Amino acid sequence: MLEVEREDERSGAMSASRILFSLVLFAAAEAAVQQDQQDPREAELTTLTTEAANKQAGQFKLYLQEAREPAEIIKLLQELANEGRHQVISQELMKFVRHREPEVQLESLRLLGTQRDETAQKVLLSFCKRGARFDPLLAEEAARSLGYTGYGKRGYQQLEELFYKEPHAKLRRAILKSFGQQEEKAAVPLLITLLDQPQPGSVDSASNPPAAYWQQQYQQWRLLNPTAIRSLSEITGRRFVKSEDAEEWVRTEGKKIGLKFRRARSPWSS
Repeated sequence: MLEVEREDERSGAMSASRILFSLVLFAAAEAAVQQDQQDPREAELTTLTTEAANKQAGQFKLYLQEAREPAEIIKLLQELANEGRHQVISQELMKFVRHREPEVQLESLRLLGTQRDETAQKVLLSFCKRGARFDPLLAEEAARSLGYTGYGKRGYQQLEELFYKEPHAKLRRAILKSFGQQEEKAAVPLLITLLDQPQPGSVDSASNPPAAYWQQQYQQWRLLNPTAIRSLSEITGRRFVKSEDAEEWVRTEGKKIGLKFRRARSPWSS
């Protein structure tokens, strides 16, 4: 009788743990949605005529002559971007992505996403390439804007490679979000690998990293998982929370939307 009671207690504790875990994931997803709603890239802007865009760019250049502080420059950039979408506006914003002040760089990369201009892809992708000048914060903003401008086939390959090589969780999340926004079918295998918790292939293997490594990977997975679920849903039209369910759907139904089953390499390998 005592054993039965203990078993019930363990079962109840496990159920409570699962509920708590689900609530944590839900809160993370809601926080991501709220952040998106506050993002200027989500704003509905009108498309300007060339004449109107040139007029706004001229006024911007005039006011810029009086701007001395980064905050003043940022305010002018924001006002310019908020006037509407046009390649002329985008070109003005691109002039500031290499500004000497990091906060001006960040804002110009962010505002480029408001223009939905494909000609900005090359500039944005240049920040998503590892090298001596690579900065994960700048890369994160560039990756987020690429979700609005698009990135092309080569751009996808570059972003996927960056995802695997860079450990920065927020940058990785920005890349996953862009894949969903662009309904990137090539990203489906990668997104599926992020549905399940990271686990070592063999616990007893001598090459298996220590527990601290897997704890770190688990914490990052908690941040990435809600975005992976959301992006996968945007691409497939279905909501999956387990990799086995997603893989089965791709095998049986994926061909209807042009998907072929394949497995991506694990993003958690040591």
